[in-house]
Amino acid sequence: MKHSNNFVRIILIALCLVTVISLASCTADMENGNNTELGDRFLTELLNDDKNEAYELLKHSVNKEEFNNYWTNIRPVAYGATTYEMEQIGWKTNISNGITTRVSAYHVYFDNGETVLLRITTREDIEGIAGIYFSDVTAFLDQTDGFVSAGSIILIVVSLLSIAFVIWMFVDCLRRKIKRKVLWAILIFCGIRLTFTIGEQLGLNFFVGIVLQMNSIAADPSIKSVVAKFILPVGAILYFFLRKRLTIAPPVDTAKDGENGENNESDETADTKENES
Repeated sequence: MKHSNNFVRIILIALCLVTVISLASCTADMENGNNTELGDRFLTELLNDDKNEAYELLKHSVNKEEFNNYWTNIRPVAYGATTYEMEQIGWKTNISNGITTRVSAYHVYFDNGETVLLRITTREDIEGIAGIYFSDVTAFLDQTDGFVSAGSIILIVVSLLSIAFVIWMFVDCLRRKIKRKVLWAILIFCGIRLTFTIGEQLGLNFFVGIVLQMNSIAADPSIKSVVAKFILPVGAILYFFLRKRLTIAPPVDTAKDGENGENNESDETADTKENES
């Protein structure tokens, strides 16, 4: 039992280290680059309706005529607004042919009630903004807010129950005498992640991996769809139904059984003689 407890501690420490390293890498990725600064400068020029200064940020990736048409389309979103809040919701870094490309996504909340999805792309070989995506997502977020909020609460509860179930099965596996204990101890943490996409885009994807993750649901304005991720702990469920079959039966003490049989036989003989007398 002592070895089992040590094994559990090692597993838990390893999971904690992986989580800390993942969070550290995410934080580092968010802090690298100047996408947030460039996005903030572009939004400031949009509020001030300073088209020329805004063009300076994009002049290496788009010509003047294209930018003027683009500005005419996006400027109405900021009518009546004086301030905004910018929240980073995603990021991605890619290296191709030795050139690093970074894409950062933001939700921008203007004080006129409008919400915008903003994506800023930068490249090492281009000064300023290499690409920009600007889309009014106010109506989409309003329509999906209630559904996503309710779904998030339900999925959080399901996640906690699922993780508790996996840990329960893992501890049960360590305590039982079963065949291929190490293999089953690893398999219990394996499952399938199902990703549902509902909206303008429809889809279902699955990925096999570790199940100690939280289910999630979110509205993705870039594809005008709701994306839900659900973790199914297949390994733990399979072990739950097979654990009794996998359990090794304790050895039978034949000598003791033989002794008990002889004693029982002697008792029966004695009772018979007593009844005859």
